[in-house]
Amino acid sequence: MSEAGAKIEPAAGEAWPAGTRRARILMGVPAAGATSGGPALHLPMLVEDLRRAEGFDVVTFPYGRWAEGEPRPLKVWHQLLDLVRYPGRLRAASPDLVHLNSSFDRRALVRDAPFALVTRLMRKPLFVKWHGAETELLESRSPVWRALVGALLGSARIGVLSTAEEAAVRRRRRAPRCDVVRNALDLARYERRPDLRRRLGIPGGAPLLLFIGRLIPDKGLLDVVRALPEVVRRHGAHLLVVGEGPTRGAAEALARELGLGEAVRFLGRVSEDEAADYYCGCDVLVFPTYHAEGFPMTVFQSVAGGLGIVTTRLRAAADYLREPENCLFVSPRDPGALSGTLERLLSNAALLERMRSANRELARRFERRVVASEFARVYDDMLRGAGRAAARARVAAGREKAPHAPGARGGRAREDA
Repeated sequence: MSEAGAKIEPAAGEAWPAGTRRARILMGVPAAGATSGGPALHLPMLVEDLRRAEGFDVVTFPYGRWAEGEPRPLKVWHQLLDLVRYPGRLRAASPDLVHLNSSFDRRALVRDAPFALVTRLMRKPLFVKWHGAETELLESRSPVWRALVGALLGSARIGVLSTAEEAAVRRRRRAPRCDVVRNALDLARYERRPDLRRRLGIPGGAPLLLFIGRLIPDKGLLDVVRALPEVVRRHGAHLLVVGEGPTRGAAEALARELGLGEAVRFLGRVSEDEAADYYCGCDVLVFPTYHAEGFPMTVFQSVAGGLGIVTTRLRAAADYLREPENCLFVSPRDPGALSGTLERLLSNAALLERMRSANRELARRFERRVVASEFARVYDDMLRGAGRAAARARVAAGREKAPHAPGARGGRAREDA
């Protein structure tokens, strides 16, 4: 793996010829304000770092819903418009490679499969990164879903965020190329040490537990609240709930029913900058999720902030976190076990301190320039493959005597020379 900040260089034995333009990537990204969470945090950094690496000219266009919370009929209409406009975008950008950011679920698949087919018809290499995947869809027996899955996977190279998702893709009879990639973190954001106890009027020394993210049932917030009474009684812990969503009302009612009072604070949605205060100023992330996300940014931002972590053994968390060095794992939907695990961690100050130190070290693996270099290697491999395929086609057509593979960067300038 490249060191953080290392300049992306040509492949071994190749050089970027003078006068050739940089390889151009057309990248579909969420529209501004249309989504939150991992893609909104990670993708602007990735685009910026790929451009700064001097190997890629990244052109972005809005992909997916136009606004958060838009009604379904309007969303469908917008996606049809985007599909109609897409061939024009491809011709105008004239990219060497297309990168679409999506997820793998039924709604996204209905959108992505036609885009993949158009990209293939226009002879552009396609990389589709899944920010979460419902992998059971890969095994669907429905003719409709099988056809859509086949159209997508037959036209694209796939990027996933965990080895579990990679294994699911590779089990297919005609599996596409599949790469395990990571989301990026700007580690400078997590160097702060805010005094949240003073800010929120919480007694000094009280353990601060954090639940942060969209408040939906699959994230496990109700299990966290049910686990709290004994932890609050024995340790004086406080839970900070940061975020909004449909589960908030039920969680507030449950906290009142359990008599938790001021030990649970519902703080609502905050900016990304303010969220970093909570990742850096709390003690333990409590996140017993069973949501189908590949690389939960909640977990890995907590890693960067140096928190102790209690979470479920799912996907990227299972790939990168080790127990007890980085976290304690719990089973989903088990408040009793969650309460016991929190008790174990809060009763062992040395364990918690070692965990926090190890997580700050682990975060270096997700530093933004390291991640950009990983994507650069995937693009380079695809561009070299596309160059070889084009050369073979010219040979077959009798236009050349022997194929030669252009370099990954500036490849099209070589090919057209």
